[in-house]
Amino acid sequence: MSEEKYNGYETPKFELFGAQPEDKSYEIRRYPAAYWTSTEQSTPSMDGSGNRSFRRLFKYITGANAKKEKISMTVPVIQQVPGQSCPFSDTTYKMMFYVPPKHQSSPPDPSNPDVKTEKMEETTAYVRTFRGRPNGEAFKKEAAKLYESLKKNGVDVSNIDMNIFYAVTYDSPFRLFFRRNEVWLLPKKKESEETKQAAQENGMEQQAE
Repeated sequence: MSEEKYNGYETPKFELFGAQPEDKSYEIRRYPAAYWTSTEQSTPSMDGSGNRSFRRLFKYITGANAKKEKISMTVPVIQQVPGQSCPFSDTTYKMMFYVPPKHQSSPPDPSNPDVKTEKMEETTAYVRTFRGRPNGEAFKKEAAKLYESLKKNGVDVSNIDMNIFYAVTYDSPFRLFFRRNEVWLLPKKKESEETKQAAQENGMEQQAE
């Protein structure tokens, strides 16, 4: 497993998975299942959702939870960015904090109903790392570069979930230089055999009616 801390902050562990690209334009990582705390905000743009979402999550880790317990800040801060059919309509963005190892076995319940702690299943991610202080448009451009790199390296992009990407930051707003950012693209989730069977049975019932 790689990475446990970044600038003193705990990070989720991951391992490099599969054949890495020769041009090193991205990494393929596998993250084990872990708890993350999240909140959602609906706004017309990604840039408009960040501050309010961050404040909610920060309140959770500083005591707004069932145990009134302080929880260590971790990195990265991840934001799910869904596709947007209309630039003027509200879109729901989800921001997530990784629950530190000390609390992974029993994360305190959030006091705010708009904050949730949930288990993210084992995840494979295609990851592009870049510097700077990006806004929403810059993240979208980096996600597009990652997509082009996947095609260039022979990845079957029909298996990539293009309905959402992840904007990932590691540094506080006060750090001016050498900032680390990432964009993640994930493979499409495969339907389980149970889900397929249930769908088939449901279809047969509807035909019988």
